[in-house]
Amino acid sequence: MVNNNTITVEIDNKLKKYNLLKNVPVYLESENIGKECLQTGQLVKLTLNSKNSITKIEILNNKSEKEVIQIELKKVTNPSQKIMSIVESIKSKPTVKLIDENGVYYIIATRGMTRTGGYIVIIQKAQIIKTSKDAILEVEVKYIDPSPDAIVTQAITYPYDIKNFTYDGKITQISVKTDKNINVSVDIDLASDVK
Repeated sequence: MVNNNTITVEIDNKLKKYNLLKNVPVYLESENIGKECLQTGQLVKLTLNSKNSITKIEILNNKSEKEVIQIELKKVTNPSQKIMSIVESIKSKPTVKLIDENGVYYIIATRGMTRTGGYIVIIQKAQIIKTSKDAILEVEVKYIDPSPDAIVTQAITYPYDIKNFTYDGKITQISVKTDKNINVSVDIDLASDVK
């Protein structure tokens, strides 16, 4: 629902209100159609700026419903050298990276540098939202801080988590939800040859 400079959308069965930037473009199949064409019930992709205001709206599917595919994540306890070299390359900042290895997808979540131990990052769950054009991987990442009175190792650490899952389709986008206000960069690598 669009009212003046706000839009209300349903995310995970909850209504959430966002601010719209002035003259926000609304696209349907790469054509800017204007926000007056938005209707209740449409599946949309929102692009947000750092202040959580909407800078772009894409109508993903005007008619049919989306399909939600639940996936089972498996903890990667003995990652390959290639995966570990990717962790090394992204560990200095909070990142969620997706790597495809012939239908086995690896999700790597990093926290960035921390000055003590006790900081944890956990990839909690994921699902795939399939529309007529896209397969969007929605990932939930939890960041845990040590309690103020915890005794922690005094060393610079780079917390990370790696999970994998199988999916026989192609994932085109990633959406990341976090429990803290951490600016996470998202990266997708579908051409990696992981060995």
